[in-house]
Amino acid sequence: MDIRDLDRRAIESTGAVIDELTEDQLDLPTPCAKWVVRDVIAHMVGNNHGLVTKLTGEERQPTDDVRRDYRTSAAALSTALASDDALAHKFDFPCWAARSTPKRCSRSTSTTSSCTAGTSPAPSAPTSPSTRTWSTSP
Repeated sequence: MDIRDLDRRAIESTGAVIDELTEDQLDLPTPCAKWVVRDVIAHMVGNNHGLVTKLTGEERQPTDDVRRDYRTSAAALSTALASDDALAHKFDFPCWAARSTPKRCSRSTSTTSSCTAGTSPAPSAPTSPSTRTWSTSP
């Protein structure tokens, strides 16, 4: 099975849940300390935007509507991943885990990811997608 088919299904399932959220539900707390549902969705949007930028060079900015941003960023990512060249693309991005400092993870769009340093904390507040740092692996 092509990993992109699984990604498309995950994006569609996640989008269907996000589309049904009310404004009140977007402001509910999550298990992530200091994050509400809206923040988690904005984080996913930021990841989508960062991947699109890495794959296409096209930069995108979030709006104040996280539901719309999720759909448009997910569609842009699916389009970027449609190219067979995308499967061979490798890049680094910051990872966050349980406690400590940020670490770098290598991710291949094929099927795998691996962290290359110790554990690290979840950020105390969402990182703005526009301030996220992305770098391509050598």
